[in-house]
Amino acid sequence: MSRISARRIALAAIFAGIIFVSKVFIPTPFDKAVILPQATILTLASLILPRLGGTSTATVSGLLITLWRPSFAPLSLAVSIYFGVLIDLFVNVFKAKSFSGDVRLRRLLAATSVATALTGFVSYYLAVYLMEFMPPNPMVDAMILLGGIVNGFIAGLIAAVIWRRIKHIV
Repeated sequence: MSRISARRIALAAIFAGIIFVSKVFIPTPFDKAVILPQATILTLASLILPRLGGTSTATVSGLLITLWRPSFAPLSLAVSIYFGVLIDLFVNVFKAKSFSGDVRLRRLLAATSVATALTGFVSYYLAVYLMEFMPPNPMVDAMILLGGIVNGFIAGLIAAVIWRRIKHIV
Protein backbone atom coordinates (compact mmCIF):
# COMPACT_ATOMS: atom_id res chain seq x y z
CA MET A 1 0.00 0.00 0.00
CA SER A 2 1.44 3.34 -0.95
CA ARG A 3 2.09 6.07 1.59
CA ILE A 4 -0.58 8.36 0.15
CA SER A 5 -3.33 5.74 0.16
CA ALA A 6 -2.45 4.65 3.72
CA ARG A 7 -2.64 8.29 4.83
CA ARG A 8 -5.91 8.75 2.98
CA ILE A 9 -7.46 5.68 4.61
CA ALA A 10 -6.22 6.65 8.07
CA LEU A 11 -7.53 10.24 7.83
CA ALA A 12 -10.86 9.12 6.38
CA ALA A 13 -11.22 6.59 9.22
CA ILE A 14 -10.35 9.17 11.90
CA PHE A 15 -12.73 11.72 10.40
CA ALA A 16 -15.45 9.06 10.08
CA GLY A 17 -14.96 8.10 13.71
CA ILE A 18 -15.44 11.71 14.79
CA ILE A 19 -18.66 11.95 12.75
CA PHE A 20 -19.87 8.64 14.17
CA VAL A 21 -19.32 9.75 17.77
CA SER A 22 -21.08 13.07 17.09
CA LYS A 23 -24.17 11.28 15.73
CA VAL A 24 -24.73 8.08 17.71
CA PHE A 25 -25.60 9.57 21.07
CA ILE A 26 -28.44 11.67 19.65
CA PRO A 27 -31.65 9.73 18.94
CA THR A 28 -33.08 9.51 15.44
CA PRO A 29 -34.53 11.70 13.83
CA PHE A 30 -32.92 14.48 15.92
CA ASP A 31 -29.45 13.37 14.83
CA LYS A 32 -30.35 14.57 11.32
CA ALA A 33 -30.66 18.12 12.64
CA VAL A 34 -27.21 18.10 14.25
CA ILE A 35 -25.11 18.26 11.11
CA LEU A 36 -22.58 20.91 12.05
CA PRO A 37 -19.83 18.47 13.15
CA GLN A 38 -20.48 16.24 10.15
CA ALA A 39 -20.46 19.15 7.69
CA THR A 40 -17.25 20.55 9.18
CA ILE A 41 -15.42 17.22 9.08
CA LEU A 42 -16.60 16.39 5.55
CA THR A 43 -15.49 19.82 4.35
CA LEU A 44 -12.06 19.35 5.91
CA ALA A 45 -11.84 15.88 4.36
CA SER A 46 -12.69 17.36 0.98
CA LEU A 47 -9.96 19.99 1.38
CA ILE A 48 -7.29 17.69 2.81
CA LEU A 49 -7.75 14.35 1.05
CA PRO A 50 -7.19 14.12 -2.68
CA ARG A 51 -10.13 13.21 -4.90
CA LEU A 52 -13.40 12.53 -3.13
CA GLY A 53 -12.14 12.95 0.43
CA GLY A 54 -15.58 13.96 1.67
CA THR A 55 -17.22 11.04 -0.10
CA SER A 56 -14.81 8.43 1.26
CA THR A 57 -15.15 9.83 4.79
CA ALA A 58 -18.94 9.95 4.51
CA THR A 59 -19.04 6.37 3.24
CA VAL A 60 -17.04 5.07 6.22
CA SER A 61 -19.09 7.11 8.72
CA GLY A 62 -22.30 5.95 7.04
CA LEU A 63 -21.22 2.32 7.40
CA LEU A 64 -20.39 2.87 11.08
CA ILE A 65 -23.75 4.53 11.72
CA THR A 66 -25.49 1.73 9.82
CA LEU A 67 -23.84 -0.87 12.05
CA TRP A 68 -24.98 1.08 15.12
CA ARG A 69 -28.57 1.61 13.90
CA PRO A 70 -29.37 -1.18 11.44
CA SER A 71 -33.09 -0.34 11.32
CA PHE A 72 -32.27 2.88 9.45
CA ALA A 73 -29.52 1.26 7.37
CA PRO A 74 -30.50 2.13 3.83
CA LEU A 75 -31.52 5.70 4.63
CA SER A 76 -28.56 6.53 6.89
CA LEU A 77 -26.01 5.10 4.50
CA ALA A 78 -27.53 6.70 1.40
CA VAL A 79 -27.88 10.14 2.99
CA SER A 80 -24.37 9.98 4.41
CA ILE A 81 -22.83 9.14 1.04
CA TYR A 82 -25.03 11.73 -0.67
CA PHE A 83 -23.78 14.39 1.76
CA GLY A 84 -20.14 13.51 1.10
CA VAL A 85 -20.67 13.57 -2.65
CA LEU A 86 -22.36 16.98 -2.45
CA ILE A 87 -19.58 18.45 -0.30
CA ASP A 88 -16.93 17.21 -2.76
CA LEU A 89 -19.00 18.31 -5.75
CA PHE A 90 -19.70 21.84 -4.56
CA VAL A 91 -16.20 22.44 -3.17
CA ASN A 92 -14.92 21.60 -6.67
CA VAL A 93 -17.66 23.30 -8.70
CA PHE A 94 -17.33 26.54 -6.70
CA LYS A 95 -13.51 26.18 -6.80
CA ALA A 96 -13.33 26.78 -3.06
CA LYS A 97 -9.70 25.66 -2.94
CA SER A 98 -7.22 27.43 -5.20
CA PHE A 99 -4.34 25.70 -6.97
CA SER A 100 -1.96 27.13 -4.37
CA GLY A 101 -3.97 25.43 -1.60
CA ASP A 102 -5.62 28.55 -0.23
CA VAL A 103 -9.31 28.48 0.63
CA ARG A 104 -11.57 31.02 -1.05
CA LEU A 105 -13.82 31.75 1.89
CA ARG A 106 -16.95 32.98 0.10
CA ARG A 107 -16.88 30.08 -2.30
CA LEU A 108 -16.35 27.58 0.52
CA LEU A 109 -19.26 29.08 2.46
CA ALA A 110 -21.47 28.83 -0.61
CA ALA A 111 -20.39 25.23 -1.24
CA THR A 112 -21.05 24.04 2.30
CA SER A 113 -24.31 25.98 2.61
CA VAL A 114 -25.75 24.54 -0.60
CA ALA A 115 -24.57 21.00 0.22
CA THR A 116 -26.04 21.01 3.75
CA ALA A 117 -29.32 22.61 2.64
CA LEU A 118 -29.79 20.02 -0.11
CA THR A 119 -28.81 17.15 2.16
CA GLY A 120 -31.15 18.26 4.92
CA PHE A 121 -34.04 18.76 2.55
CA VAL A 122 -33.53 15.45 0.71
CA SER A 123 -33.09 13.56 3.99
CA TYR A 124 -36.25 15.11 5.39
CA TYR A 125 -38.16 14.44 2.16
CA LEU A 126 -37.13 10.77 2.18
CA ALA A 127 -38.05 10.34 5.85
CA VAL A 128 -41.40 12.14 5.62
CA TYR A 129 -42.78 11.59 2.14
CA LEU A 130 -41.27 8.30 0.98
CA MET A 131 -40.76 6.35 4.20
CA GLU A 132 -43.50 8.13 6.17
CA PHE A 133 -41.60 8.19 9.48
CA MET A 134 -43.49 11.35 10.48
CA PRO A 135 -46.29 13.53 9.10
CA PRO A 136 -45.44 16.33 6.65
CA ASN A 137 -45.17 19.84 8.05
CA PRO A 138 -44.39 22.87 5.82
CA MET A 139 -42.99 24.79 8.80
CA VAL A 140 -40.52 21.99 9.49
CA ASP A 141 -39.65 21.94 5.76
CA ALA A 142 -38.69 25.60 5.94
CA MET A 143 -36.80 25.17 9.21
CA ILE A 144 -34.77 22.26 7.81
CA LEU A 145 -33.88 24.24 4.70
CA LEU A 146 -32.89 27.31 6.72
CA GLY A 147 -31.09 25.18 9.31
CA GLY A 148 -29.13 23.47 6.56
CA ILE A 149 -28.00 26.78 5.11
CA VAL A 150 -27.00 28.17 8.52
CA ASN A 151 -25.23 24.95 9.57
CA GLY A 152 -23.40 24.84 6.26
CA PHE A 153 -22.31 28.45 6.59
CA ILE A 154 -20.97 27.89 10.12
CA ALA A 155 -19.32 24.60 9.10
CA GLY A 156 -17.61 26.36 6.21
CA LEU A 157 -16.30 29.06 8.55
CA ILE A 158 -14.98 26.52 11.05
CA ALA A 159 -13.39 24.41 8.30
CA ALA A 160 -11.74 27.50 6.78
CA VAL A 161 -10.27 28.54 10.14
CA ILE A 162 -8.96 25.02 10.78
CA TRP A 163 -7.62 24.74 7.21
CA ARG A 164 -5.71 27.99 7.49
CA ARG A 165 -4.02 26.69 10.65
CA ILE A 166 -3.11 23.25 9.30
CA LYS A 167 -2.60 23.71 5.54
CA HIS A 168 1.17 23.97 5.92
CA ILE A 169 1.19 20.57 7.68
CA VAL A 170 -0.85 18.59 5.13
